[in-house]
Amino acid sequence: MTKKRRRAFRASPAQDYDRTADTPGPTPVGDQVREVILDPEQDDAPSGEEFWLEQRPPHYH
Repeated sequence: MTKKRRRAFRASPAQDYDRTADTPGPTPVGDQVREVILDPEQDDAPSGEEFWLEQRPPHYH
């Protein structure tokens, strides 16, 4: 025969937590067309299959 246990219930102290930052706001005008260049030397970087071959770990060569 097993002993029936009760679960402890504790109310969350975060009842009135401000969740406005959790919802996405309006997108600023002009962000859709803004270009962000992360690496200025990206022009001479390999592309396509050459890029993936360069990214392979040494034990796959």
